[in-house]
Amino acid sequence: MGKAAGNSIAQIGFRGRNDDGSETGAAWIADTNSNWEQRPDRNFRVRLLLDRSSGLAASFAIYLYYSHNGGPFTSVDGVSSVVRAKLSNFYANGDPTTQQIGSGNFIATNEVMVEGLGGSNTINFPSVVLDEIEIEWCLQIVGDDVLDKDSVELRGQVATAAFTRGYLEILEITVYAPRTIRRTIFIE
Repeated sequence: MGKAAGNSIAQIGFRGRNDDGSETGAAWIADTNSNWEQRPDRNFRVRLLLDRSSGLAASFAIYLYYSHNGGPFTSVDGVSSVVRAKLSNFYANGDPTTQQIGSGNFIATNEVMVEGLGGSNTINFPSVVLDEIEIEWCLQIVGDDVLDKDSVELRGQVATAAFTRGYLEILEITVYAPRTIRRTIFIE
């Protein structure tokens, strides 16, 4: 069994927030585990709550993946289609998180704010049952790649492998991109 196959990780929660403040000060978009509508071409942040139920101490690189309208899951990075990792003016890549959406044994030593090129941060799990981490990405939905009411699902993964314990909470964003109709008035 490889490292990714034995990861014992589950995505147990999520929450969306605006990219308008620090790690503790940014405004929330919706309640914990509540989906929302998102305008394209605007920075927003996604926080995932992950736990690990068993195993020896281990480190995993956690990546963010998206599915567009039920399609295959694709890695999010700084040049990906549909969803892109973006720079934030409010935190730096690798800044630590605090416990904000979970209630379990929070691992405070991980640095898990991700921005810029996307990718991942390595998460260190000690060998304690039910360790939780909260990892947050700064993102943008690419307006040229979506239509109004499109669906974008986001999930964490260990490299290219889905979490072995699955996804107890599924994050699905609905694109909000109504088109404005312009009228031209001709005066004779």
